[in-house]
Amino acid sequence: MTAEQHIAGPLCHICDEHFIDKSALAKHLLGKKLKRHPRCQECRKTFSSEDARIQHNAAKHASTVLTPSPVANAPMPSASASQTNAASIPTPQPKPTIRYRENDYSILSLLDATNAENLLKAQRHSADCLVQHGYFLADVSGMTFHCSKQLDAPTTVFFRSPSPSFLTPKRKAVVLDCAMVGCIDGRDEAVQLCALDFFTGEVLINSIVKPWQQIIDWRTKITGLSPADMAIAMARGQTLVGSAGARQELWKHIDENTILIGQSLNFDLNVLGVSHATVVDSQIITSTAVFKDRKVGRRWGLQQLCKDILGLEIRQGAGTIGHDSMEDSLSIRELVLRCLLSPVSLESWAEKAKKSFLQERQNRRGKRKRPVKKPSRTPGLEQDFDDWYGQDDENEVLLWSDVIDYDMWPASPPSD
Repeated sequence: MTAEQHIAGPLCHICDEHFIDKSALAKHLLGKKLKRHPRCQECRKTFSSEDARIQHNAAKHASTVLTPSPVANAPMPSASASQTNAASIPTPQPKPTIRYRENDYSILSLLDATNAENLLKAQRHSADCLVQHGYFLADVSGMTFHCSKQLDAPTTVFFRSPSPSFLTPKRKAVVLDCAMVGCIDGRDEAVQLCALDFFTGEVLINSIVKPWQQIIDWRTKITGLSPADMAIAMARGQTLVGSAGARQELWKHIDENTILIGQSLNFDLNVLGVSHATVVDSQIITSTAVFKDRKVGRRWGLQQLCKDILGLEIRQGAGTIGHDSMEDSLSIRELVLRCLLSPVSLESWAEKAKKSFLQERQNRRGKRKRPVKKPSRTPGLEQDFDDWYGQDDENEVLLWSDVIDYDMWPASPPSD
């Protein structure tokens, strides 16, 4: 027998020796009186210890290990075990929100943000619509102003928003809100500026503005700011200087393609001296939903809109101020998001608001005793809306009953 054949014989896995045949290996094992060693059930390999076999199975046969199947007559798991398994199931996490002054505001998912961006672009108001609602739009020179209202040209010079640049990309949509005070020259000036990213809710600007002109009407009950607050902010270097400083800070985040969003945003842009034609105004959205293509007969405030459409109470709480630019900015963002992503909510509110408006107008007209042509049929609210809307209150003839309250008048009313 050659050495190669001897080496090719059976191997003792205990001492790593080769033997001529299995009989020689058996005599070897019996002569050493070795005890029975653990054997792998998969490859039939024996090991010197149980720990070695376990390590071998984990390394070589881990993928072939099967979970034990349930026994037919096995007892049912106890209630405590079921509760333990139920507790291990992950519960759905609440949707993340922005929390401010005891109210929650939405954080958009990537899908909702993409959808909102497309809807927001489609909602942008035309130049004619903006002019009709009191926006001053500057021409290319920045010195000519256009407004449908019969007003003199404003003394403030308006500046167009900067042109887009690939080197300094700006935000796609920004929510803007200002608080205003009365100055010695008779004009309103911005005293606080707040700007948020529409899609993320990120705070871009929230700063006090120091007007160049002397403030004579602080409107503290509305703005929440006092001369002491202004002095503290100035000492800390936390103020923007005048409308020019506010514009420069705003232009760090916007260009002329940025969609500016606000509630009656024309007032905010006027005090900043900014001419911007890419606008979505929540006041225009809501009033247009009620009156369609007709002349706007009423405008609803932000607080009332948030309550009716969103079910959101703002400017609440003991000692709270009437206007908080941060809270108003978040509320405007939430209101526009609801109008864009849930047009059914907007239409439902518009129907109720139109009926309420017509009912109030009908009640006012019912108090006046003037001859009215008898209609061919009893008009409903919709017919009243069509028939009455073109009539101006200032063209109506006032009667004695419109002016005098008989309950307070000492003598009997004169005869007609």
